Amino acid sequence: MESEEDILRRFGLLDEETELVEFTPAVQSMLEETRRLAERIAGRIIEFRDNFDKVMKILDKLEWGVLGYDKPLPGVAIDSTFPMDGGVDLVGGHLAAIIAGYIGYGGVAQGDEKPVESLVEILFADDEEMRNRIPLYAKILEKKIAMRVLRKHAEGKLRPRMILFDGELVPYKLLFRPWKSIEKSRVLSRLDKATISVLERAREQKITLVGVVKRSYSRLLRVLNNGESLPLNDKAVMSIVLKPGNYVVLGRFSELVPKYAEIIAEDRKKRGKNVKGYVEGVKELLEKRPEYGNIVVAFYKPRQGPRQAIRVEVLDYGGLGMERILSILSMLTNPATGFPYPIDLIDSYVRLESYMLELVRRRVIKHLVDMLREEGLRGEHVIVMSHTNPEKRYIYERRKR
Repeated sequence: MESEEDILRRFGLLDEETELVEFTPAVQSMLEETRRLAERIAGRIIEFRDNFDKVMKILDKLEWGVLGYDKPLPGVAIDSTFPMDGGVDLVGGHLAAIIAGYIGYGGVAQGDEKPVESLVEILFADDEEMRNRIPLYAKILEKKIAMRVLRKHAEGKLRPRMILFDGELVPYKLLFRPWKSIEKSRVLSRLDKATISVLERAREQKITLVGVVKRSYSRLLRVLNNGESLPLNDKAVMSIVLKPGNYVVLGRFSELVPKYAEIIAEDRKKRGKNVKGYVEGVKELLEKRPEYGNIVVAFYKPRQGPRQAIRVEVLDYGGLGMERILSILSMLTNPATGFPYPIDLIDSYVRLESYMLELVRRRVIKHLVDMLREEGLRGEHVIVMSHTNPEKRYIYERRKR
């Protein structure tokens, strides 16, 4: 059993180098709030402990298994990223950039083909609606890079047996939304078409797709618990229950999503929200897009690394079998993070540092000055590219080491 000191060290609370914090009134207020937060979290953990036998009866309905030691197959990892804060706030709007890319591993590249590539899209969002759509644009760009991988596979330049996505296979903005609302939205419709194109092309080429979902807060276990909520989310439950080297399969989206949509609708109805046609709309979506329903959700706990369960979404077009797929992912584990190392590599490859946007802003200003001068306009108009809050500009300036 771990000692208290071991636990604190594992969570980085016994590091020798500790950043000094100025104890302003705001910081003091936050620290005072930590006990109340700890009490709420402790309450959930205690409730989970008290209902452990009931939870295990629910989980006994699922498919359990033991991970093997299968040798990793050649593959590709794909990811996209964008500024989490929406970009640089400027007088004329928000300057944002999206980067999507792939990294090959296991000898996937053939001949002179490079195993890495990226796509970049720079956006100037001049209204809040466009700014809110940036995560959707990122997913569209991610699907574009996936189609590029599949085209290169068809050309014999890349030979992946698996494609790993950093995140879900089908964006949840699509999965739990009525079909008609997708049809009415230009950006959601684009995302839907881009997503289904990737899935259909991968099926034709018999390449297995896996989504490695790092930030998972789903509560799909409610479907097995007659809609009743458990004290902890799915990932937390699996992280406690699963032993290293074990996995469990929750099921297909075709079975889980319609029932979960009913749970969502019931929750919304209790809050006084209109849910007319919601469940039927989600079911219609799965009828229109049966490939979405074929996705299988599973959790596994690697034999090494942090003791958290990893959630994955799988479309096994390559016919590898769930046990082999999860065993391969476990063999690819980065001990420092617990995730497959290609996912960590692609995450670093497409990382978007804040200072990069400041470089873009300054380059845009340089071009603007030249273009406006040719039109007889003076430099004052470049004010649209100025920071709205100069006090925050240090966030986007590269610091000297």
